[in-house]
Parts: sequence; C-alpha cells; structure tokens
Amino acid sequence: MTHTEENRNANRLIITAIADDRPGLVDDIVRSIEQVGCSIETVSVASLDTAVSLTLLLRIPDGGTTLLRAALVGLTVEHNIKIHVDDMPDGSLHRPDSHEENQPR
Repeated sequence: MTHTEENRNANRLIITAIADDRPGLVDDIVRSIEQVGCSIETVSVASLDTAVSLTLLLRIPDGGTTLLRAALVGLTVEHNIKIHVDDMPDGSLHRPDSHEENQPR
C-alpha cells in the first residue's frame, strides 16, 4: 500500500446499520453521524422485508472516532438499531500483485 492510500483510508470507516423499517430511521442515523462532525461519502440502502440495511462510508475528523462511537451506542440503545463498524479496507485483496505467488505458471 502506498503512503497516499494509507492517508486516504486513515480517517474513513464503514458503518453498517440494520433495523426494523420505520419513518425517520435514515434521518436518525444520518443526523447522529453529522452531529459529531463526520462526512458521509457513500450510502447504500437495502430494504429487507420489514427491515432496512444501511451501509455508509464515512470520513471521520481527527479525534472524532470516540464521539462517533458514543453517538452510535446512543442509536443502538434509543432506537434498537444494530450497528457494525469497520475500518476502511486498504484494497490489498483486489490488487493483482498481492497474489502473484498463487498464480499458475
């Protein structure tokens, strides 16, 4: 991974949220994220029968991870939303040169 790729992903997280569908659900999640200073770069929403799944790519301000995690805990308690947080992958699984030793010759 190059230094530029490390910097690009350093302050980015992927959040997955799953909850029963209801009016205002997406707004509650987005508002909580934006109130702690995070920027939403990409959103994917899927309707799953009576549930909704949101996957969000976030840009986190320096020092904002703790505030974000506290906001997300609040969502899980107040609104019964299941939330999973991951670091942004570095992309190494998709680079052709990362698997050269496994290529047929």
